[in-house]
Amino acid sequence: MSRPGRSTGKWLSDLHDFCRLCGKNQRIRGTLQHVVVIFDDRIKKGDIKKGDPPVVTLPSVATVLLSLGLKISKDDPSKSRRVCETCARRADNIKKSMDEYLETWKQNETSGSGKQTPTSAKGAEKRCRETPSKTPRDSKKRLIRTPLKSTLTATREQAEPQDTVRVQEKDKENRTLANAPDRKSETKVTVTYSSLVRNYSCDNSLAGVVENLAKGNLATSAKLMMTHPKLSSEIQKQIELKVEKEASTLLSTGKLGPSILRKTSPKDLETFSYDEMEQELKSRAPTIHSVLSTVGNQKTIHTCVAASIIIRAKDNKMSALAYVINCILQHGGVKRSVFDRLCKMGITTSHKHAIRKQNEMSEHHDEPVKQWRKEIEQYTPPGMLAGSSEESWDTNFQCVITDEELAMMDIGRLHITSPPPLVNSPPRPYSIIFDNLNFHIKIHHQTTSQHNKIYNWTHHMAVQDRVTPHHLPDNGATKPLPDIDLDEVLPTIHTQVHYRRELIALCSRTITFYCLAFKPFQDTVLRHLPHQYSKEMAEKSVEVPLGLLFKDENVTGDLVDILLHLQNEYVPKRGEKLCPLFAGGDRLQSVNSSVFRG
Repeated sequence: MSRPGRSTGKWLSDLHDFCRLCGKNQRIRGTLQHVVVIFDDRIKKGDIKKGDPPVVTLPSVATVLLSLGLKISKDDPSKSRRVCETCARRADNIKKSMDEYLETWKQNETSGSGKQTPTSAKGAEKRCRETPSKTPRDSKKRLIRTPLKSTLTATREQAEPQDTVRVQEKDKENRTLANAPDRKSETKVTVTYSSLVRNYSCDNSLAGVVENLAKGNLATSAKLMMTHPKLSSEIQKQIELKVEKEASTLLSTGKLGPSILRKTSPKDLETFSYDEMEQELKSRAPTIHSVLSTVGNQKTIHTCVAASIIIRAKDNKMSALAYVINCILQHGGVKRSVFDRLCKMGITTSHKHAIRKQNEMSEHHDEPVKQWRKEIEQYTPPGMLAGSSEESWDTNFQCVITDEELAMMDIGRLHITSPPPLVNSPPRPYSIIFDNLNFHIKIHHQTTSQHNKIYNWTHHMAVQDRVTPHHLPDNGATKPLPDIDLDEVLPTIHTQVHYRRELIALCSRTITFYCLAFKPFQDTVLRHLPHQYSKEMAEKSVEVPLGLLFKDENVTGDLVDILLHLQNEYVPKRGEKLCPLFAGGDRLQSVNSSVFRG
């Protein structure tokens, strides 16, 4: 089976597809390429590095030729209105060379400093010279072989070695502002004061800088400044002073407030952002940011890490990013010796400060769960609004107030407003999930007293339910168990139809994944079975880690201690009663069924 390719049709060319000068067809594979309309202005993309604007407008080819003395007709139907880029570039070069040639003549005629010998004088000197006599020829003819052209070429190569030619070519290529030839002109600066005029002569090494400054060529003058040894060293000193001042601005806590690197509280570290740090560097230390970002290839993270290490050398309190790196290393299980080495490099803090910050961050690790428990304890279910007999108010009293008594009280002057309605929305429940963690310790040399050990600890966390169960009925069993008929429990035709739809979706995933012929249909199969709670289950679960309990859930006594700990710390209470919570093990259940009631 042949591979389908492009159609081999022919493209029809128009008169205007050919260059007006060289006649070359510019339609390549059906599209016009490298052509210029003769009578339209051209747009050229500028060079950003050289300081040109991003868009440069060039005159049309007809305008260039008109300045050279040639007028092109636009109404001639037998001529093409387009020209190739090569011919257009040639016209621009001719105009540029003529302008430079005329400018050279103008400078030569206006300067008057050139001393030239008249041509007539040179001709007179030639005529006054004596004509030399003819060279006497040898009357005897000898057979002399005329050297071949290849022989002459080899002789010239021997006379002029290739190394010399290569060195000359390299010298032409390596001509820069640093090794520019000596200037033959003299540069003077005239300063006009209110009372007098002063003239200063510039040194040859600074003449190019002054000249380009006067002409407004700031980029060229800056390059010449950096090639000057003394001037470049002074510029470097000024840059160092500016960098020092910007570093002091970062360290200060004045009007702009403390830097983001100085905010090392657990909440600040939790919301630390590289983008915010880069914005702070751009506003408070633009020179430092420009240098580091240029060296770091405009990478945000690399620039921020380098700036943090450098600034921390001036003040150890600027260590927010160092604490972030500490958390990454502690999560990977790095030992103390690694912290000691990286602390000397300025990348992290010491191991002592890292452990202290870790303890500080873990002091209130379960604060969200306790807030959830508090919301549940303060919530009053609708069934308890009437209250029990113990909590109900005694309303067996009557107080009759007549209209005359209300008028005498003048209640209208009190400006009584009704309070806002009490919002008693049910809070979202949560679950407690715990699982065992097994640590194996192997002994190199086992004896009767020393053998391999296994530690079984318990890790637990709280997960907030994504689906709230408050809308579900809580009326108990609808029918006693002996009265249930099996026909009411068996699946009906409606259930089988729904089950068949789900199997179709599941089988389509499997077929398109394992069968190569059905691979192109992978993007069209149903990836998620829609249900009533699809939107809620698509959200990310809110998980709060609660740490390790050094208890073994396989031991009955330890399991009782675990449940008592969970009951005392995280289970909500309403009076003396406990609100039931769902406790899961091994993994997070796909459907949460936590329910609490009074």
